[in-house]
Amino acid sequence: MARVLIMDDEEAMREVMRMVLEEDGHEVEEASNGVAGLEMFRARPADVVVTDLIMPEKDGIETIRDLRREFPNVKIVAVSGRGGLQINANLERARRIGADVTIQKPCEPRDIRDAVRSLTETEAQKKKKSKS
Repeated sequence: MARVLIMDDEEAMREVMRMVLEEDGHEVEEASNGVAGLEMFRARPADVVVTDLIMPEKDGIETIRDLRREFPNVKIVAVSGRGGLQINANLERARRIGADVTIQKPCEPRDIRDAVRSLTETEAQKKKKSKS
């Protein structure tokens, strides 16, 4: 399966995402903000990054920008639930700068699982599904 790096300042959210993704067989690491997450990623790249958009030290938008510049092929899932009326604008901005999938919080754990599955599914798996 894939290596996934979760960046979110909410410990409970990271824990739920970790459990769901590990149940799916993924190797998961966690960071509480974009600065720590980028350091972890540079030391040991992941296949998929799941990042919150509103975090201290380095927000998700800056983090996505840095990831796209340094690691253009990494798959990115952006999640956000704070920001009031700007939630949709933040998610759209994340999509424009390089997030492959955006999810609005609160979300179901399966939404994260399904996003990571869709981004890590191989072409052979996709063809097999389309024949079913």
